[in-house]
Amino acid sequence: RFVVLQKDNWLLLFNTTAADWDDLNAKRITGATWWKQVRNGLRFYDRTQQKYITAKDFTSQNQTTKNQTNKDFTGQGGNNPLPPVNTNPDAQAENILLEPSTTYLPADGTSAGFLLATLTDATYAGLPGRGVNFTYEVRGQDEKALGVTPTDQLGVARNKITSSRALGPVLLRAGTTTLNASTQILVNPAPGDDVKLQVQAVIDGLTNQGYRQVDAGFVQDTGPTGETAGVAIAQARAAAGAFDRTLYSQLARMLGTLRTVMPKANHLFPMLLYAAADGHDYRLIFLVGEPRFYFRHRREWREYER
Repeated sequence: RFVVLQKDNWLLLFNTTAADWDDLNAKRITGATWWKQVRNGLRFYDRTQQKYITAKDFTSQNQTTKNQTNKDFTGQGGNNPLPPVNTNPDAQAENILLEPSTTYLPADGTSAGFLLATLTDATYAGLPGRGVNFTYEVRGQDEKALGVTPTDQLGVARNKITSSRALGPVLLRAGTTTLNASTQILVNPAPGDDVKLQVQAVIDGLTNQGYRQVDAGFVQDTGPTGETAGVAIAQARAAAGAFDRTLYSQLARMLGTLRTVMPKANHLFPMLLYAAADGHDYRLIFLVGEPRFYFRHRREWREYER
């Protein structure tokens, strides 16, 4: 069977048997196995240039022909993406927000998490150049210092954390002389490359945050040009009924936990369960990666009934 697939301006042409194609779609064989059978005969056709190109040219063009040159990243345009700042050194700090980059830190001495403390004034404008004191506390022990870090030009102070020992739940704090904020993460044994342990670590970390109906999964897949894709998903009941800071925080923690615990994951899909006023239960899926990998494996993810 001769197959032609279209991706934007490119055609992917290859030969395969009907039986092999059915086995691939039914997941009776892996993408890697199927790819070994067809890769030598795979050809790429550029419809714009009207000529065949190599796999290397296809991969390179696919990433570089996007318009990345006429973009305004300065924040000087009418739709300013940067938050406001207050550079007055006498401005009073009124708010501090602390966010962890992950809810589960593998205790292997190399995996890193980050604490991000945002310091703002009464109008929530960032305060640059201010010192933020970071500390941590393990249950049953005294509070220990992590150091003082100055806020950057947007009013955000960062502190990198690692651990070579499993500590269980760890309370993390960030503060000034007048303000303080805290959050908690799990610092537990490193799951290594064991997928089952990785999945459980993600579930444990998110559950420890108080999120409900938590689930997670990870699979490896092979793309059309033979690249390996690590597909990771995390599911939880939405912590808020609107797109507010609580929901943004939940999404960030889900993404960060997947990336920290599953370092081979390069396609991340956090999913929020949302009970709408119309009586239906919806799944809000956020795709950081190629959607096709999510939809190819969506039946493999465990689902909760309402």
